[in-house]
Amino acid sequence: MDKITFTRSELYGLVWKFPLVQIAKHYEISTMGIKNACAKLEIPLPKNKHWTRPEYKRMNIPKLAFNYKVHNEISILKKRYEMQFRTASKPTPLQELAGK
Repeated sequence: MDKITFTRSELYGLVWKFPLVQIAKHYEISTMGIKNACAKLEIPLPKNKHWTRPEYKRMNIPKLAFNYKVHNEISILKKRYEMQFRTASKPTPLQELAGK
């Protein structure tokens, strides 16, 4: 199985520089995998509001705790599947309304 390995400081830098969805898409991993890795490495995650504010109004980024001694690296499995969207076999009421 393919894995992506991050050091604690690399992952911290990524999650505070880019939204989780963007990181997940770039590395082909799940956002839940990133969240779980951050929880294991005790990396604080930004709140959703962080990304809606202009860059100059973003709140202070919390510092990474240096007293953490358990792991310095973590591997996240790459996604093995692609999202497939189903199509409805018969039109839904909304589709019927939009079609008329």
